[in-house]
Amino acid sequence: MNERVRNARKQWNKLKGKGVRAHLDYIFEYYKGWLFAAACVIFLVAYIINMAVTRKENVLNVFMLNASGAQYNTDAEAGKFMEENGFDEKKQQVIIDDIAYLTPGGIANSNDMAAVEKITVYAANGDIDVMIADAYNFYYYSDTNLFADLRDVLPQKELDQFKDTIYYVDRKDMEERQAYAETDDAVNAKPDYEAAAVYEKKDSFKRPDPSKMQDPVPLGIIVTDAPYIQKNELYPETVAILGFASQGKNKDNALRFLEYLYK
Repeated sequence: MNERVRNARKQWNKLKGKGVRAHLDYIFEYYKGWLFAAACVIFLVAYIINMAVTRKENVLNVFMLNASGAQYNTDAEAGKFMEENGFDEKKQQVIIDDIAYLTPGGIANSNDMAAVEKITVYAANGDIDVMIADAYNFYYYSDTNLFADLRDVLPQKELDQFKDTIYYVDRKDMEERQAYAETDDAVNAKPDYEAAAVYEKKDSFKRPDPSKMQDPVPLGIIVTDAPYIQKNELYPETVAILGFASQGKNKDNALRFLEYLYK
């Protein structure tokens, strides 16, 4: 019999007849390390089980960049969309994120860096199904493969329905911008905030003409005048463009959201 066991038996013999409190004090004093470890394990297991049981299915992720609706309640609006489309709020969830702001024209501060990082991570993880952005930033992201070709998402009937508001980008222009982004000139270039502001303002914006492009690709839908955008005053001064994320996981519900904007 080893020394540790003998000492334990001696201690237990000393406690005979001293009541429950003495026994509890002894257990806490000599086994508190083990008790703490056991408590941590129990807590962790309980947490994992609780997450597994209560975790809701994500049925739609909407990301709004540079939205400015002061009275816009994302949780309430997500709830309305779910109710109208018959989702079960106890088991499913819709996430509308309108927090990020990215300065049109180029990265100006640490907040912009944080916004870029957030979008990059979300897009890579498939946590964006629909993205609505001010016109400049939609153009900024059009050469990153973030947005899907609308011809791969929308039925021809809907493409025809939105033909006057489809936002096109020239594939050749996208490729040239991707190549330029790798050069020293691009790294050292100074952002042109003024030009960006002019590009996306409602009174100065000009929709790119696909007939003047070598290889036009429909990447977005201009939704500035959609009733939902107007009602919530989400883009009061700038043109807003909607795109479907190429890595999105909820294509059908993303299409439902587009329809929802126009109800």
